[in-house]
Amino acid sequence: MEKDEDLERCIISQLDLLQSLAFAKFILEKQLHERATVDEEKKLIHLAFNTALIVSYCRPFHRNKSNQGTARRPSLPSSSLDIFTADERKLHDLIIKSRDKEYAHSDLESYNMLISQFKGIQIPISRDPFIPLNRDSITQLISIIEKLVAKIS
Repeated sequence: MEKDEDLERCIISQLDLLQSLAFAKFILEKQLHERATVDEEKKLIHLAFNTALIVSYCRPFHRNKSNQGTARRPSLPSSSLDIFTADERKLHDLIIKSRDKEYAHSDLESYNMLISQFKGIQIPISRDPFIPLNRDSITQLISIIEKLVAKIS
């Protein structure tokens, strides 16, 4: 791999992280994370921004194609995670797993589906896999993103 491509991957990773930072700050600024609301529109907006936050944050850590479209590897090396505390690494891993199993895919295990029968009618019962990040997690993620951006800048 050429050094130019490494630099390009680094720049793109920084853009992805800055995008996720903007989504995280928007969620907090608009107080979309407040779960007490029954406002369906606010819940939908929160889900959209939470999804965008998770997907954009995870891009640098997943296998991405090279300029030739063949080689696939994470844009950021695993050593970039060395700056995380144990709690930050735990949140990072949770977000990566959530992206892989729920936000970018629909893994069955995420839904924990049970199909019941009632008077000959099949009734699916499942958990909601799209529980948005809470205020504390978003605040911690903002700190993580800022650390990563500083490291790769």
